Amino acid sequence: MVDDLFAAWLNAWNSHDGSALAAVMTDDAVYEDVPWGRVLTPATIAGHIALGHRNSSDFSVECLSTQRDGDRYAIEWQMTGTNDGPIARDLPASGRSWTIRGASIGSSEGARIKVHRDYWDLAGWLYQLGVSLPPQVHWVMTEWSEDA
Repeated sequence: MVDDLFAAWLNAWNSHDGSALAAVMTDDAVYEDVPWGRVLTPATIAGHIALGHRNSSDFSVECLSTQRDGDRYAIEWQMTGTNDGPIARDLPASGRSWTIRGASIGSSEGARIKVHRDYWDLAGWLYQLGVSLPPQVHWVMTEWSEDA
């Protein structure tokens, strides 16, 4: 059951098919992209997937590991792509390649997603794209070390 959800989730992202993901969500499902602060529903998930592929037409997701316990699940994943589309208004494509690792936790109801939350490093992604970060964040990303 949950293994099918992992496959459906991965296939929807890699095929740019948000309606396929909406089809495996319960009618009242909540899909949260924590770094972006976006809470999505079956009616809005397709637009979210389209947005991801708009900023990176070669965007792909690889599943690194999965865990489940009854109706609860976790997925560790890695996304890669090239920023060949706009990130946001007034922030054009950088043309840079990027890789981020993340994890998702959730719960299912029957064979469908009930709650799903994605956690990943937004600052690290923006840094790879060459987006200017506030000085404090830039310092932490480049200089912080346990050796200091």
